[in-house]
Amino acid sequence: MHKTRIKEVAEFLIPPAVVEEGEPIVLVMDCFLKKPERRVIFVVDTAEKFIGTIKLSDFVLHLWPYAADTEEVLTPEILNIIKATTAGELASYSNFYLKLDSTLEEAITLMRGNYLDALPVLDEEGKIIGEVNYYNVLKAYIRKKMAEETL
Repeated sequence: MHKTRIKEVAEFLIPPAVVEEGEPIVLVMDCFLKKPERRVIFVVDTAEKFIGTIKLSDFVLHLWPYAADTEEVLTPEILNIIKATTAGELASYSNFYLKLDSTLEEAITLMRGNYLDALPVLDEEGKIIGEVNYYNVLKAYIRKKMAEETL
């Protein structure tokens, strides 16, 4: 399993949630709310190259001081008034990503060691082509185990 490359299980990659670094915080909120199971959003520059990640936990912690000080519902309009930030300002800039030649072991090591729920998979130009998360790895592991048992 540890030698299995991402490209060998590419069918398990999921379409990533991506926003440009200049997009307003409201768009980030919409991305999280549209898919409640989403835990990360990847941030790209205007050339669509990966620059960072916004974790759901970081996003909520960013909003929390404002939510605690108001009795109003946090609507997009209120968010714009409270603090007009961009996706780029919320992103954690890192070198945590995978390539198609990366292994599943590398994916697990990076996610576990850096408290990440998902990692982007980048092409040779640095553009995001998919997302690997723990669910993907589990599916790949099960498929490999089933294949080994049929031999």
